[in-house]
Amino acid sequence: QARKLIRSIDINSPAGARDKAIILVILDTALRAGELTGLQFNQVDIENRDLMVTRRKVRRQQLLSFHQATAAALATYILRWRPESDHGELFLTLDGRSLTTDRLAKILYQRGRATGIHVNPQLLRHTAAILKRRLEGWDAERIQNLLGHSTGHMTRHYIRAAGDEDLREAFRKPGWVDKV
Repeated sequence: QARKLIRSIDINSPAGARDKAIILVILDTALRAGELTGLQFNQVDIENRDLMVTRRKVRRQQLLSFHQATAAALATYILRWRPESDHGELFLTLDGRSLTTDRLAKILYQRGRATGIHVNPQLLRHTAAILKRRLEGWDAERIQNLLGHSTGHMTRHYIRAAGDEDLREAFRKPGWVDKV
């Protein structure tokens, strides 16, 4: 579903380029809504593919890396479509104002609705954790660090869904008992 959502966005418009960059940043870095909307333009280094985020809940700064596809989407948004503005935030409304968490939620809702997928910032964050576990093989400690959790309790909640699905998938494949 994440792939379907990303592929549905036309980046040949200001809104499309911004929205695709937003979705990829969340899926790649698992930022909270407030962390994303508070992300400053000067906190992102596209060339080195990393960003410095201020973790809201634990009040510390954290350097996070992102993949090439996210860097490309950010470059398209910044170089071609980001409006001129006195605001320092990376992501802006189409008329150059700061993006609020409510507006972010509305953007994601509308993008999801257009593709028949339920989407909100928290769900994308949750999906990011699951994808890191399932597709990139991250362990719980690494995911905990990515999510900015101070303890593993909340992280287990995020990756439990990935673990349950992985177990179901494992039992769909032939096992040693099938060879007895």
